Amino acid sequence: MTSATALPERAAIAALLGPARARVLEATRAGASTTELSRSAGISIASASYHASILRAAGLVETRRRGKAVHHLLTRLGASLLAGARAPGHSASRTSRAIWTRLATSNLTRIRET
Repeated sequence: MTSATALPERAAIAALLGPARARVLEATRAGASTTELSRSAGISIASASYHASILRAAGLVETRRRGKAVHHLLTRLGASLLAGARAPGHSASRTSRAIWTRLATSNLTRIRET
């Protein structure tokens, strides 16, 4: 990915997820605790935890407990979204459709539960 294409992709992710949630997703790239997410994203620990839970419900992040800490990692889907990568044998539009479908389904389920 060149720097010329990086900005539009980051802007697109921020438009899709919102700026804070996009920063939290980016911060999980190398794995991070909730405290590390909050520092990287410039938000409170409670907000980082909330955004991580939304990203987890969308299938973009997985969370594991390590002692008292909670550690967040990108899933394959989350990494693909950040990288703008295509899965082998899939077109970009098919991959994008899968991501949008996953996010929409997650959001509808969460809305119905409230």
